[in-house]
Amino acid sequence: MERSRTGGLLATRGATVLPISHCLSGQSARPAYVRGYPARVARARIPDEVLAAAHDRSRARVARDWPEADRLRVLIEDAGWKVEDRGTDFALSLAHALDVAEGKRVRYGTSQGVPSRLDEQPVGLATVVLIATDRPSDLARTLGGLMVGAPLGTSIVIVGNGPSAEQAEALE
Repeated sequence: MERSRTGGLLATRGATVLPISHCLSGQSARPAYVRGYPARVARARIPDEVLAAAHDRSRARVARDWPEADRLRVLIEDAGWKVEDRGTDFALSLAHALDVAEGKRVRYGTSQGVPSRLDEQPVGLATVVLIATDRPSDLARTLGGLMVGAPLGTSIVIVGNGPSAEQAEALE
């Protein structure tokens, strides 16, 4: 995690933090480091032990050994995978999206993967979290109001969860 000279966070995992002092300095409300989600999608390789457990579970289901099949399902799910039964076949998928590292930024696939910051010293007066929706004019209007009315030391976090093309363009 990187801190700016004003003490505000420049970037945090999965979101963009915009110190209010940055906005009050007359700079653009849409800095270059505000980006949408990457166009590429990370593909997960199924670990050998998970795949073996899924095949063993399939065999247990054919033999109608339900306690063993249930035990193996729990083992697969504990490894972070979902198993979908398709008759005598199965499909495996991640229980949640992968964490994606992009330089100094990490986009977490699940909220449980985000490290706690409760032990850190407070950074500023307040943090305002804004959700980037498909109405970029609303976000721009809100940012404008915060630039005028928020006290110094306030940080702004803009969360863009898979923004539309229009929203991603506005965030850039």
